[in-house]
Amino acid sequence: MKRLIMLATILAIAACKDSPTEPTPQNVAVVAITTPQTIMVVGASVPLTASAFDADGVKIKDAAVTWRSLTPAVATVSTSGVVTGVTTGQVTIEAESGGRVGSVTLTVDPDPCTNPIALGAGQVRMLSGPDAVACIKL
Repeated sequence: MKRLIMLATILAIAACKDSPTEPTPQNVAVVAITTPQTIMVVGASVPLTASAFDADGVKIKDAAVTWRSLTPAVATVSTSGVVTGVTTGQVTIEAESGGRVGSVTLTVDPDPCTNPIALGAGQVRMLSGPDAVACIKL
């Protein structure tokens, strides 16, 4: 009887050894980046979101993503995907997950408010031509 119990215990332990305790990792097939806008101004920040998908198009939950800017002189990107414009130009931002890379190109324009028009209370100023698009500081 003792031998039978010992044999059953050994078989139970051996059966547990082969059963997976963690889910099988999914292979990343595509990394997609979403952005609320593709044009920004110097000094502004834009949050990007990266999503990893498997070969069946199923989103991989909690996939680790690494961000990088191919032109950090134009715009930088944080580890959480927030892009900040540094100077005018175009920049490609990449997100990598599972060896796959997604990218998006953003344009950084000059800030039109670097030389705002100062107006006092009750003042009115007529603008035309290129000066018509300006910021007003009250």
